[in-house]
This record gives sequence, C-alpha cells and structure tokens, in this order.
Amino acid sequence: MLESLRVKNYALIENAEFRPGEGVNAITGETGSGKSILLGAFGLLLGERADSKNIRQGSEKCIVEAAFTHPSEELKQLLKSHDLDIDHVTLIRREVAQNGKSRAFINDTPVGLSILREITSKLVDLHGQHENSLLNERSFRFSIVDEFAGCAGLAREYESDFRQWNQVVSEAEKLRAEETRLKQEQEFLTFQITELEKSSIGKIQIDEAEQELEILSKSTQLAEITGGFGSQLNQEGGLLSALYAARQQLSKIGSTHETLKDFIIRLESIYIELKELGREMELFSNTLSADPGRESMLSDQLAEFYRLARKHRLDHPRELVSLLGELRSRLKSIEGSDEKLKQLESEAQDLLQRMAKKDQMLREERKKGAKILLSHLHEFFEELQLRGAKMEIEEIETSEWTIYGHFDLEFRFSANKGQALQPFHKIASGGEISRLMLAFKAAVGKKKQLPLMIMDEIDQGVSGEAGVSIAGVLRAMSVHSQILVVTHLPQIAGKANHHFKVSKYIKDEVTHTSIERLNSEARIAEIAEMISGKQYTSAAVEHARTLLEAVE
Repeated sequence: MLESLRVKNYALIENAEFRPGEGVNAITGETGSGKSILLGAFGLLLGERADSKNIRQGSEKCIVEAAFTHPSEELKQLLKSHDLDIDHVTLIRREVAQNGKSRAFINDTPVGLSILREITSKLVDLHGQHENSLLNERSFRFSIVDEFAGCAGLAREYESDFRQWNQVVSEAEKLRAEETRLKQEQEFLTFQITELEKSSIGKIQIDEAEQELEILSKSTQLAEITGGFGSQLNQEGGLLSALYAARQQLSKIGSTHETLKDFIIRLESIYIELKELGREMELFSNTLSADPGRESMLSDQLAEFYRLARKHRLDHPRELVSLLGELRSRLKSIEGSDEKLKQLESEAQDLLQRMAKKDQMLREERKKGAKILLSHLHEFFEELQLRGAKMEIEEIETSEWTIYGHFDLEFRFSANKGQALQPFHKIASGGEISRLMLAFKAAVGKKKQLPLMIMDEIDQGVSGEAGVSIAGVLRAMSVHSQILVVTHLPQIAGKANHHFKVSKYIKDEVTHTSIERLNSEARIAEIAEMISGKQYTSAAVEHARTLLEAVE
C-alpha cells in the first residue's frame, strides 16, 4: 500500500506530504482547489511526460516521492530482474529540472522511464477524468479480455509475428512497385557495362598506355638522340676519353693535397656513370622502332577512354575502372531483386501461417476470458444499481489482419431490461458509463489486486442512490487494494475510511495548495458543505452525521 506521498515545488504545492490509510481514502475540495495537481504528481511517478511548466515558480526543480510498503513477490522478482534493491519499503522518486530534463529513481537507484513505468504498473492503477473514453478503444477491449484470459504472453508473440509480417509484406510491395523502374535500370546498366567492357578499360593500364603512346609517337627522334649520344661518348677523342685521360694524368702526378684527391675520385665516378649511361642509351635506342599500327590502336583506345570519362562526368579515365565495378555491383543487386522478392513472399507466407495458428489459439482463450470477465461485471452491475443491465462481448471477423488478430471484439451493453444491446459509444448516460467503467476497474482490481487504485471522479454524472452503490463497491474493492478516490459526492466521502481535503490559499501574495486529513468534526462540516453548500444547514449536518455513522 501507499504509505506516503511527498510533493515539493510542483505547481501550487510548495511542500506537502500525503499519508493515506488502509481502505478507501476520499479526497474532496472545491473545483480548482488543486485536486488535479495531486493526481498530476502521481502521473509523474507513473512515467508520464515531464513538463518544466509544472515546476513551482521560483524553484529550480520539483520532486515527487512515494513510499510503498509490503512489496509483493511479483514486485520483488521484477526489482531483482533489474538489479534494484529490495526492501520492505519501495521508494519511487521523480525529479524534474527547469530545463525540462527529468530523473527517476527506484530505491535510490537511477532508472529509465521504461523501467519506472514497468515497476509502477505493478503498484498503481490511475483512473483519470477522461479515461471513460477508453471504453470505445480497441486496445482497452483486448487488454482487459486478455487480462482475464491470461493470454497476454501469447498476444505479445502474435503481435511480434504481425509486426514482422507487416514489414516483410511492405518490403515485398515496395519491390513489386519498383519492378518496372528496376527493369529499365537493368537494361540501361547492361548497356553501360557492355560499352565499358568493350573499351577494354579493365585490361589496360591507362598511365602505362599513355607513356607507351608518347614513346611510339617520338620513336624516330628518340632513337637518333639516344643512339647518337652513346656513339659520341665512346668515339675517339670523345668525352669519355677526355675524362679517362685527365684522371690518369692526375693519378700519375700523385699528391697528398686533398683537393686533387677529390678531383681524381670525382672524375672516376663521372667516368663510370657516363659510360653506363651511354651503354643504356644505346640499348634503349636499339629497342626503338616505329609501329604505326600499335600507335594508332593505343591512340584510339585512349581517345575512347577519355570520351567515356566525359560521358560519365569523371575527372580522369582511370576512374572508369571503379565505375565499372560499381555498375556491375548495382546490376547484380537488381538481378537479385527477383530472388529477394521470392524470399520475402515465402517468409510472409510462413509468418502468416504462424499468425493464423496463434490467432485461433487467441480466439479460444479470449472467448474463455470474455466469459469470466462478463460474470464478474454482471456481479458488479447488481451492486452498482444496474440490475437490469446486460453486456455481451461479440467476436467480429475483420477484413484484414490487425495487431490483435483477424477479428475484433465489440462490447455491447444495455442498461435496462428489454432494451437492445448496443456499442458503448451509443450509450447516452454519463452516469451509466461511469458505473460501467467502475465495474471494469473493480473486476480487474479484484483479479490483479494492485496495491493502490486511484479514481478521479469515477462518480461523474452520478447522484443519489447510485452514489451510495458506488461507495459500496469502492469499499468492497478496498479489501484487496488501497483506494484513493477524488469525489464530489457526499455519499462516497461519507463511506470512506479516511477523508482528505485539498485547499487553495494565499500567503505573502502567493497561491498555495495544501492537503490535510480531516478529523471527525471536520469531516462532518466538509460533507455537510458538499450536501448544501458553504452555508450548510443543520439538516445537512445531521445527514452528514448519518452517512458517517453508517460507516462506523
């Protein structure tokens, strides 16, 4: 159960502590007094979106902290699975800073919002003012039936298969839609690849071909220059002879002078280098010969390479090799799309078969769950002054697969005997919808036995004897759950085990909201005011006493 709730710097609450007791805890107060602020603080603990606008003006951050006692074995196992400390008290804390960032803690250990929501879902069920609209939502219908069917695990497996199937089908449809475009692209790629392969771009090194063409185009001139130079070096009286003679003469003279020694060494080196150079140039000259055919062939090939480079907007023909590889890779990918489509269709068929099997299993389990749910609801209808009410859950085949299966669940309801059953959205009475939602909450609460159930104006559109019946159901629910109920009905406030009042006041020109536990006399005054207004009558006081005495 909730031992305490501490709220600091949240909206109009500067610093407040709420310590509810066992059973039913009624929370009352005038419209606008701040009851919704208290529920907003609870929402933060349940992982709802944090907004810095909710921080009290002038404060750096707001803090909401709740302490829950007597953790269930299920909660202990969940805490253990997330490596969180386990104690006789479970502390849940949420802090929101001015920059909008928030932090959550469980037993003083930081946790993400997903873990916070998972843990608090085992501790609290919060019914907001607008939650009655859930009755018309498919997600509500399936979740509540699955709760009684005990098939939540199977439903998650089906959902996983459905999402995967949906993705595979989407991919297959995308491939089919692109089929024409891919066919055109395939033809164009084939043409481009054929053109590049025909040019022999992958077989010729462009840089080497350019160098060879340059030599071929100047072969005659080069032969004359290199061959002539070699001959000049080796002829009588040529440069080599002069170098040799100078070296020999200096060597014969001999000297210890360092400069002369250096001359001899350098002459020897130059002589050897020039002799080798001349030999190599003569050999090179002998290899040169005009080859007009090869020269023409290389010239045409290089011209084609440059043309293709310009066509494909490349900086240099050598990039054509990489382009050819890319085009081949893209073509291979497109050619594999047919095979990919076959694989996707096969995978989709396998998934569909798995879904169909699980869908059939879910139908059977949900039929059983619907019967159990209906039996519980009809019990509560009696207690909620809906004695002629009847409800049925109908299975309707759908035209396509959904996240819930190949069928829908429609809840049909009739508040009065002899009246036709119809979907919830056609139910006109707000009071009937409120009591119907309470019946659902009571049924689920009895099954799940959550530590805390919070009801915000579950009595909307209800008065008189119907209010008394709601109070009775809330008391019955409090046997297995602690109940917090925000109410405007004196019948409910009077039947509560504990009564708290939310008030708004001004201090030092600043508005504050506070919550206080009412003693017996204060409860009488508050309930009397709820009955007949601020200027309540003695009759209202007696009526209030009667309501409280009936509880005691």
